[in-house]
Amino acid sequence: MGRPMYPFLSLLIGVGASLTSGLATAQTDVSAPGRTQDIERVERGASVAVEFGPAFLITPDDDTGYDLGLSVGLWLGFDLGPIFRLSLGSDLVGVGGSTQVMDESGSTLVLRDRLYIAPSVRAALALLTSERDFLWIRAQGGLGVFLGAEDLASDGDLGVAFGASIAYEHFATLRHFSFGVQAGLTGYLSPDLALGVSVMPSLRYSF
Repeated sequence: MGRPMYPFLSLLIGVGASLTSGLATAQTDVSAPGRTQDIERVERGASVAVEFGPAFLITPDDDTGYDLGLSVGLWLGFDLGPIFRLSLGSDLVGVGGSTQVMDESGSTLVLRDRLYIAPSVRAALALLTSERDFLWIRAQGGLGVFLGAEDLASDGDLGVAFGASIAYEHFATLRHFSFGVQAGLTGYLSPDLALGVSVMPSLRYSF
């Protein structure tokens, strides 16, 4: 008679039990709800924004008192919460064309193309928010540099720049990108008071 097959049967039973246990575990893992990563609808943190659009500049030093120009802004921001953002950047407003004016002595002066540069700090507070849409009020202040004065010696003089604006921002499906539009008033005290009214679209990338 041959040897008993009990050891062999025991081995088969052990292997079958292991396979059955593994299959049951796999089925349990499949049927159990999987872990999903929470994904924010908008990206928070540091960001860079570009603004560009027309600007209506009111100046007291020419014959018309106002000029139409272009405004460009570049801002680096950081979200300090869901409804507060602090940014550091600069607005640049350019007014083209030369204008002849008379000074107090009756002499004719020619105003050159004028450029206002305003490196500033901006604080923004969201008044209304939804999942992807934000309505901001913003205030900013900093230095104002004026280029294009009738007196060439005054070019580059430093003054004060200030401003306030309201902005609408919408985050796209790609949560790093947002776009919007803003309207605001900016003041420059360099060398004389000038007020700029602008309506500009904006594009922001958050990272």
